[in-house]
Amino acid sequence: MYKDILVDNDAAINFTNPINNHYKKFYKWLFIEGSLAVCNKLIQQYNSTLRNVNSDTNIVIIIQKLERDKRLNKISNSCLKKLRIKKHILKKLKAKNDLHILKTVLLSDRKYAITEDINLIHDINYYPLFEGCRAMAFKCPSELEYEK
Repeated sequence: MYKDILVDNDAAINFTNPINNHYKKFYKWLFIEGSLAVCNKLIQQYNSTLRNVNSDTNIVIIIQKLERDKRLNKISNSCLKKLRIKKHILKKLKAKNDLHILKTVLLSDRKYAITEDINLIHDINYYPLFEGCRAMAFKCPSELEYEK
């Protein structure tokens, strides 16, 4: 089981130099023992947004390290496609463009996310129990008990 957390693309910018103060402790934990939950589309978003950012704390570099250490929880496209969201729930979602993020969080081991998108936070936090667990999303790592 991974100690995984999804970091949305809009929050990933907080890893770049200078690293956001709220992310320093989280970065150290992630680099030493944590894991990221990702999908192909999210990795593409990271690459298109942050590939030219010259920083050793860049999330693209973190992903490379986690992949080498076998601590990257990469949810496959086929798993994302298999997860069907019921129509009555889909109608209530506010961040329909980020359905891949919602599904990745739901399919991750710990079902945690960090994002600055208020609509996505709503969708994740108010999604019905999934596999007996409630998914949780926060704006800042310090709001989340990621170390446990």
